This record gives sequence, C-alpha cells and structure tokens, in this order.
Amino acid sequence: MKMRIMFYLVLVAIFVLAGGTSSAAEDAGEPFQEDIIDLLGTEGLTNTFYGNGAGTNITTGTACSFFGALAGYWNSTGTDNTFVGYGAGTENISGSGNIFIGAEAGSQETGSEKLYIDNTSTTSPLIYGDFAARYMRINGQLLVQTSLTGPLATFFRTSDGDAEIQIGQSTAVNEAAVIGFNQAGAYYYMSVYGLGSNRLVFNSSGYLGVGTTTPSHPLQMASGAYVTTGGVWTNASSREYKKDIKRLSAQKAIDTMKQLDPVEFAYKTDSQEKHVGFIAEDAPELVASKDKKGISSMDVVAVLTKVVQEQQNTIAELSKEMAELKKELKSMKNPTLARVKLAN
Repeated sequence: MKMRIMFYLVLVAIFVLAGGTSSAAEDAGEPFQEDIIDLLGTEGLTNTFYGNGAGTNITTGTACSFFGALAGYWNSTGTDNTFVGYGAGTENISGSGNIFIGAEAGSQETGSEKLYIDNTSTTSPLIYGDFAARYMRINGQLLVQTSLTGPLATFFRTSDGDAEIQIGQSTAVNEAAVIGFNQAGAYYYMSVYGLGSNRLVFNSSGYLGVGTTTPSHPLQMASGAYVTTGGVWTNASSREYKKDIKRLSAQKAIDTMKQLDPVEFAYKTDSQEKHVGFIAEDAPELVASKDKKGISSMDVVAVLTKVVQEQQNTIAELSKEMAELKKELKSMKNPTLARVKLAN
C-alpha cells in the first residue's frame, strides 16, 4: 500500500513540476477541466485520462484510456475505449471497444469496435478497421521494403489529400527520421527508420507491384511480366529484358519435341481436377527450369512453333516438287511436247 501511495505521489510531483495543472484554455476562460491523470478511476472505473477536457463527460464508462486535449470528450458510458490525440473520439458518446489514434482521429465515429488511425477528422482515415467484422482497410497504398537503409514505416498525407501508409522509405518524404506527426511542406508524416528500397507495392487502385513501385496492371512484376485487367498472364518478352539472343535451330527444336512426353495428371492439392502437361524432371533441358521443378509453357510454344515452321517449309518444298512432277507427267501424255522434250 505504501509503495502504491509513493508511486502516486511521484507522478503528482512530476505533473506539478511540468506545469500540467493549468492550460491556455483555462487562462482564456474556456470551460474545460484541468489536465488530469485519473489513475484511480474516479470517473467510472479503472479509467485513465490525460489532457485538457479528456474524458470530461464520463459517467459509468469503464476501462477507457483517453490521452490528449478533448480526447473522448463526450463519451459517457462507453467501455474499453482507447483514444490518443487531440480531439480523438470527441463525438463518440457510448461506443465501446474503439481505438482511435491521431489528432481528431475517429472524431465523427459514434459506433463501437472501430479502428481509426489518421491526423484529421476524416471518415476515410489512413487506416480503418472493424474489430467485430475482423477486417482492416488502408485508404492509400501499402509499400513493403527490404535492406536496412531507410525508414521502417512512414505515414503521410499528400498535398492533394490522399492518405498513404508506406512500409519502407517514403518516395514523397525524404527528411530526417522522426517519430511523431510533423509537417514538411505539404506533407504530414510519421517515420520510423529501419528498412530500405521498395519491394512490394499495393496501391489505391488495387494494383499489386512486386519489385516495382509503379504497377500499371492488377499484378505486375519487376521482370516486366503482368496480369491484364482481363485476367490474362502476359510474359515479359521485350528485347530490352533479354540478352544472348540467337535463333533456335530446327533440328534442336525437333529433337526437343521428340523428348517431350505429354501426360495426364492431377495435383496433390486438388485430386479432383485433371490436367494435361509434362513432368519437369523428364523434360528436355531446353524447356525445363534449372532446378528441374518447372516448365515454362512459352518455352514449349517456341519449340513447337519452330517445328511447325520447319514442317511448313518441308510441305512447301514437297508441293513444289509435286507441281514439277505433275507438269512432267502432263508433258509425257502430250506427244508433241514429248517429242520436243526428247529432241532437247
């Protein structure tokens, strides 16, 4: 008991020395209560309030933690709420189980079991969640990075009003590392350093970029491969992505095709769906992956294309020879032409 009393006395002493018993609002005559640390839960039960006007109207609410001027100002009967930031959750009168972080975050939310992370009163915060429905939404784009060179996370609001959360170094904010919300020009941001260049981007258009920060397709790889809006996988095939380019010989294509052994099969993860294809371990080196665990369908298409082209050339030659033979047979049936031919 003595230890607990001593603990409270120390906290009160620190608070008084910091000058927290008065505020500019009081000096101006505004009807706000003093900054308080409600450790004993005198307003309800087991509540913690800190800030001018925080938890002012609490009556029967319990287990609430409000930090910041006006945080949870109108909440009176809610339970298990955590509001952090100036004006966070001010209009939430009876909601419970909410977590609002940031200046005015969730200030217009009146419901329960919600998550808001932002630094404005917007109803579309940077991060929104519903604990009851078990989902979270990011109103912006998500960037994931590797290599220990840049900030671990950056939350910022751009000049056009778009909110973004970026895991990794911000492409829009490159100032020194800070923890807390600050202003630099048109950007409001919070950065925690730890990671480096972008490796994964999920932007506000719903496009996912792997190894690229500017995906222009629903799924886009750094290699140039992508999935179209129609759902078609498109391989990277531009000359700028390739080297050591040389034509595939007809004989090599024919030899490879002869070694291909088409089979019917089902994947172990779904034995009900049947497929046709090849076994990578049994496939010729030209079309199998270097670890002999996969086969590129485009490689097989290239081989078959070369074989078909060679067959077409053969057919063209045979057609030409047939035409010559037909011409000779026709001349043999015509005595005049035959004599002319014999005379020559």
